[in-house]
Amino acid sequence: ISAAFANAPVEYIDMEDGGNAQTVFIDELAIVTVGQADRELVILGEAGDTVDLSGAFGSGFLDTGKDISIEGQKFSIYEGRTVDDILTTLIIDDDIIVTLT
Repeated sequence: ISAAFANAPVEYIDMEDGGNAQTVFIDELAIVTVGQADRELVILGEAGDTVDLSGAFGSGFLDTGKDISIEGQKFSIYEGRTVDDILTTLIIDDDIIVTLT
């Protein structure tokens, strides 16, 4: 699926490496430096991978309850606002464990 993003104008993190569990920590600095135009970040991963949003900023991130399918893979949509009130959207692979608090 990462090939779908290789030439796309979207920022993404690819943790699909064949089974090694990885963790990504997302904080305000990470968000303000990616997705400059629309503040969207797609995160690809596998079972055992984790995205830790517990160090989030402002109002923190919330699961919107909305999903999107990309090349048959299901992703959950999370949204949050920076302390400067910039809306940020994270589109996270459903195989990934997400820590909100």
